[in-house]
Amino acid sequence: MIDRLLMARVAILPTDRPAVVWSTAVDPVVMLFGVLRPGTVTLASGQVALSARRVATDRLVVDAPGGWMPGPVDRMMRTEPFEVGDRATSGGLEVTVLAITPDGRPSTVEVRGDLEGRAWYAERDGRLGPVALPAVGATIELPAPGMPRG
Repeated sequence: MIDRLLMARVAILPTDRPAVVWSTAVDPVVMLFGVLRPGTVTLASGQVALSARRVATDRLVVDAPGGWMPGPVDRMMRTEPFEVGDRATSGGLEVTVLAITPDGRPSTVEVRGDLEGRAWYAERDGRLGPVALPAVGATIELPAPGMPRG
């Protein structure tokens, strides 16, 4: 069952260019996206609603009003709090923490890099599918994902 679910979800990701997955439900498949499709970046996992505002051709400001990693399972891989200014690079994208929650989880980040040269995906109604980037100055809202259905 897991193998079928994993392959069905990974199969929709492109092989001709890197992909970014906005938000996915917490499951073991998320950890394998980058392994099975090199260059794939997952920006959030767990039940997190996101709001992404494109501030320049190469920059997005992404808000998670309740903060990233809302539940204990989401925080299994990170035990220390984040700080404003923390940076990480993955798949050629640089992510900088702009704001944190009172308990030290990121609530706003900036994503910088080649945004146009990637395929963007998000989970909606439990299914992973393509999502268009907002135009410069525009915002898109991505509700928290449902449980994956393949």
